[in-house]
Amino acid sequence: MDYFSEKLLNYLKEIKDSFKNQAKELLREELEKCMNMLLRSELSAFLEYDKYKRNTACGNHRNGSYQRDLKTSFGNITISISRDRLSEFKTKLLSPYKRRTDSFEEEIKAFKERKLDSKYFAIYLDGTYIPIRRKTIEKECVIVALGIREGGSKEVLGYLIRPVESLSTYEELLLDLKSRGLESNGLYLYRMAL
Repeated sequence: MDYFSEKLLNYLKEIKDSFKNQAKELLREELEKCMNMLLRSELSAFLEYDKYKRNTACGNHRNGSYQRDLKTSFGNITISISRDRLSEFKTKLLSPYKRRTDSFEEEIKAFKERKLDSKYFAIYLDGTYIPIRRKTIEKECVIVALGIREGGSKEVLGYLIRPVESLSTYEELLLDLKSRGLESNGLYLYRMAL
C-alpha cells in the first residue's frame, strides 16, 4: 500500500469515527428533548390544563421541577421532573429514584414516528455495534440515518437496532424514512464503509 492510499484510508477512518460520535451525540440530544417534552406533557394531562394557563377549579397548579441525571445507552441525559403544588403528581415514565434506563420504546415513540422534511442534500447511513442490555448484555448494531441539509445542518432521521448489519436492514430503514415523508428525487445516499 502506498503512502497516499494509507493516508486516505486513515482519513476515511477518522471521518467514520467522527460520524459515529456525532450520531451518538445527536441521538442522546434527541432522547433528552423527547423525554423532557413527554414529562411536561404528562403533567399538563394530569392537571388538565397547559403551561401558563390556570385552572382555578382544581386547586392545584405547577410548582417548578427538579433535575435528575439518567444514564442511557447513548450517554447521560438531564431530565426535568415536574412538580405540582399539592404533590399529587407522580410520573409514570420513570420509577421513583431511577437513574438508569435500558428501554426507550415509550420515550422515543414520537421521535420515530415524526414526519420528515421531503428533501435533504445528502443522507448518511452507517451502523455501529454497541452493548445493549436486555436479559444479558450483548452487542447489537445501531444503524443510523443522518440527514444533511443544504446549509450544512444535521438531523438524525431515524435508526434501527438489529443483531447484525445487513443490506435488508438498510433497506428497511430507507423504507421507514420514505413512509414518513422523505422523497428520493435527486437524493444522494452515502454509506461510510471501510
